[in-house]
Amino acid sequence: MEAKNKAEEILGRSHPLYAQACSNLATVYMQMEQYKKAEVLFTESKNNIEKVLGKSHPDYSGCLNNLAVGYKEMGEYAKAEANYLEAKNLTEKFLGKNNFTYSATCLNLALLYWITNKPSNAEAFYKEGFALNYDKVQKMLQFTSEKEKAADIK
Repeated sequence: MEAKNKAEEILGRSHPLYAQACSNLATVYMQMEQYKKAEVLFTESKNNIEKVLGKSHPDYSGCLNNLAVGYKEMGEYAKAEANYLEAKNLTEKFLGKNNFTYSATCLNLALLYWITNKPSNAEAFYKEGFALNYDKVQKMLQFTSEKEKAADIK
């Protein structure tokens, strides 16, 4: 709380670091299962980033993803889905599908759909997210010796 207040005092509410402080505090509240407090701060962070950096900035889709996680934890699945889908679409548009954030959002959607008993949707997003991560791991392993690859598999 102190960091958020200092950021507001020094930088003002219209600064990306203030938004980050709100998001960090919201994450703490999430860990403490104080979801409504987290929701307020995640929303404030999202609104700040939208105003200061715009919806096309990668931090905005990150805010949507954080908010979606909170909604999922609160059982507000429709709100979680809407935020995850918007985050996925914006990430794809501005960063492309080969971005880790895109694959992570797909996996988050897969989990949400699994929780809400939509297995066909869950499977589709799981396959997409997993395939993207698998390709990245394969590319990273190309630069690894056979000995290092064997050690990583164990």
